[in-house]
Amino acid sequence: MIEQQQKPLVVITDSDALSKALYEDLFERSRVDLLFIEHADSLRLLLLEERLPSLVIINFETPNDSFDVYCSLIKRNEQYTHIPVMMITARQDLPVRMLANEYGVDYFLTKPFLLEDLEFKVDSVLKADSSRQIASLKSFLQETSDLLPHGVLVTNASGSILSGNTQAYNYLGLRKGDEHTAEIASFDLILQKLQLIEGDLAELRDLDDLVCKAWTFVTREGENRWILVSGKKVFWGNYQRYVLTLKDVTEQYRQQSMVWSLRSILNHKLRTPLNGIVAPLGLLKAEPAETTMGQIGNILNIAHNSALRLNSIVERILLYVDVLENRPEKDVVSVSEVLVCINQLGSDLGIALECHSKALGEDCLKIPHYSLEAILYELLENAQKFHPHGKPFMDVFLEITDGFLRIILQDDGKHVAQSALGKLMNPFFQEDPYYTGEVPGVGVGLAQVHRLVALSGGSIEIGNRSDKPGFMVILSLPMFKNEYKECKGASVS
Repeated sequence: MIEQQQKPLVVITDSDALSKALYEDLFERSRVDLLFIEHADSLRLLLLEERLPSLVIINFETPNDSFDVYCSLIKRNEQYTHIPVMMITARQDLPVRMLANEYGVDYFLTKPFLLEDLEFKVDSVLKADSSRQIASLKSFLQETSDLLPHGVLVTNASGSILSGNTQAYNYLGLRKGDEHTAEIASFDLILQKLQLIEGDLAELRDLDDLVCKAWTFVTREGENRWILVSGKKVFWGNYQRYVLTLKDVTEQYRQQSMVWSLRSILNHKLRTPLNGIVAPLGLLKAEPAETTMGQIGNILNIAHNSALRLNSIVERILLYVDVLENRPEKDVVSVSEVLVCINQLGSDLGIALECHSKALGEDCLKIPHYSLEAILYELLENAQKFHPHGKPFMDVFLEITDGFLRIILQDDGKHVAQSALGKLMNPFFQEDPYYTGEVPGVGVGLAQVHRLVALSGGSIEIGNRSDKPGFMVILSLPMFKNEYKECKGASVS
């Protein structure tokens, strides 16, 4: 199969109309894209784009910015030094060549020259550059991929394995060097060696499907290992590549499947952000002299984000404990105020609501306003947090039945796995379909709701909607029989 190849982008700094016409005619049948620029600012903007030039041809006699300005943008920035630069000039004296060499010019072409010579030179440069980039990819994988905690595979556009690290080969039953003796189809091998346990196999038809999201598999042979497979389609050199990662999530899967004790789940949730702080700082400490400022910034950003996540988890745990230890005994709420509270919270969170209720009257609930607001906020925030697009539409029904206010909240998100429904109100439990430990929050929300509802003498039911995808919560909260003005100052017993 012929590999899908992206045309190399050749940038030429020339404003002369005749020269442009000659270049365009010369490269008309070549597998290159031409881009003419007249100012260094145009090159500066181009370097910020995702698609970088494969070659920059600089006319030494350019009328606008001098050649050294163009060269500095490329050769004085470590992100772009790999881009080859060719200089074209009518001057043949040694000082010009020495100056070009000082500014990092890779190739030198002196006028006058045959157009065929230029075409041959450009073709040779592009072939050499593509080979160099592919070789650098393989070298990078050989030097670093075995240090990664997960498996890495690189394939060509047809899916044949080009390279990989030891972890990936172990998961798939390969040996180093197998890819050099035969074309090994990565997609077929993954389905042969691994069994899909999360997702619909009918939706997994090729590598493009495989890299569109994460898929959870289990090994078919030996000890069961749960493997999370994800990937990305990239261009390396001018060729399309798939980079696949195979992450062993066995420990997370087992933790999720076990009895969710307080100790085990705290250990599970806290270790991820802690590792995200300790590991980057350890890397800085180990190799401070060899780390660039850009790398230091990236490492500190990882540590900072992990610290913020750790702080959020600790705050949620302390809030859960605080709710259990502090139960306000006064400031009860009227039934009519419930609707106002729901609409206000929905507006604050940016959630579209449609409320359905009949005349509710002014009777009071046997629950403090503080607790009611905490319950409703947690339920609405969960609907938003776990909605596929973060923008749920919610139907809210309120009715009074046998001395209870019945509140039904229905969103249009997704169904929860049946195996998880019975555990959602356990403290520190979270539905984590890929067992990665990366789900936002800490899993105390519904446990907190359950506790507050129980303290008021009410009940809560949760489940999936039967009419369409979505989650449903039914609250039943007990009421006083007094009028609002009489029970507003009453204490809850």
